[in-house]
Amino acid sequence: MDLLKYVYSNNLPTTLDALLDLLLTADKFEVVSCSRDCTRALQNLPMNYESAFIYLDLPPCLLMSPTVEPLLDAAKQFLVANFRNLDKFMVEVLNLPLLGLQVVLSSDNLQVTSEIVVYDTVLAWVRKHYPNMEERREILKTHLLHLVRFPFLTTTQLTKDVLTCNDIDPEHASKIVICALSYKAETDSYRKQCLAAEEGIITSRQFMERVQSKRPVKVVKQCVVYLDLTRTELDRIVPKCDVWSETFHFDGLEFGLCASCSTSFDHYNFGLALYVSTSSTCTIKYEFSVRTMHQVDSFGSWFNGTRTFTKTEKLYNVHSEEWTNFIRKDNSYFINDILHVKAVLTIKKFEDY
Repeated sequence: MDLLKYVYSNNLPTTLDALLDLLLTADKFEVVSCSRDCTRALQNLPMNYESAFIYLDLPPCLLMSPTVEPLLDAAKQFLVANFRNLDKFMVEVLNLPLLGLQVVLSSDNLQVTSEIVVYDTVLAWVRKHYPNMEERREILKTHLLHLVRFPFLTTTQLTKDVLTCNDIDPEHASKIVICALSYKAETDSYRKQCLAAEEGIITSRQFMERVQSKRPVKVVKQCVVYLDLTRTELDRIVPKCDVWSETFHFDGLEFGLCASCSTSFDHYNFGLALYVSTSSTCTIKYEFSVRTMHQVDSFGSWFNGTRTFTKTEKLYNVHSEEWTNFIRKDNSYFINDILHVKAVLTIKKFEDY
C-alpha cells in the first residue's frame, strides 16, 4: 500500500519501521527512485544504537545495493565515533553484538595505546559471548581475528600472547605469527605475497597502521660470520655429503652453516644451508657475500633473503646452484682455491616504548 501511495503521490511514511518496510518492498519490485528516497529519509532520522544495528543487519540483497550504501556508511560512522576509544568504552564495546564489534574494530581511526588493546578486546569479547571452546575458536577464525593488525604487535606479544593462546586454533595461530613476523622483516616480496594471498590469514588492511599513542620502534641485532672453504674440502662432499662450520651463538640462538652436495635428476647441486636452533619462533634476514678474483680486498654480494624459523624447523637451504658450474676452475669465487664467505645475519624485532 505504501509503495502505491509513493508511485501516485511521491509521499513517504515518517516512521523508521514504515520506511524500512517500504524500502524492502521497493527493492523487491526494483523501484529505484523509491529506494533512493527511502534511504535519504532514513538518513534524516536521528541515528541511535538501535537504528544503526538495524541498518547494518538489513537483508543481503539490500546490503549489496549501491542505493543503500550511504545509509550503511552513516551507521558505521556513528558506531565508530561512539566507540573508537577502546580504553574508555571497553565495557560498552564488550556488550556490542558481533556485527557492531566488527564495524568498530575494522576502523582505521580507533584510539588505542597499541594494537595489543584490539587483540585483548577481541579475546575478552569472544570469551564473554562464546563459552564453548570450539565455537569460540570458530568465531575467532572466521569473524574476528582478521580485524587485528598483527604486524603491529611486538615480537614478544606475537610469540607469547598469540602463538600460545588456547582460544585460537594452533595451526591458525602459527600461520598468523609467521606471516606477521615475516612482514616485520621488511621483505618486499613477502609483503606482496601476503597482500595477494587468497588464504585470508592476513588481509591487506592488516598492514595499515592505526593511530596509536605509543609508537613502535625497531630493534636490529646483527651478527657477522666469516667462513673459508677450500676446493679440496668441497671436492670431498661429492656425491652426497656435507661440511659443517663450528656452531656459533648470537642473541640467545645457536647457528651453524653447512655446505653440501645433493643430486637433482641427472646432475649434482652445491648447496649452502643455515642452521638455527631456537626455542621459539624467530625471523632471520641473511646476506651472503664472497670475495672474488676481481674484488680481492672486499666482499661482493652473493645472495640474500629472509626466513622465519620455528622451534621445529632448524635447517634451511639458503642457496643452491649446479655443481659443475660452481666448482669449475675459472669460477672467480675461488681465490687460490679458497672460497671466502661472509654471512650477515640480522634479527629484527618491534617493541613498544
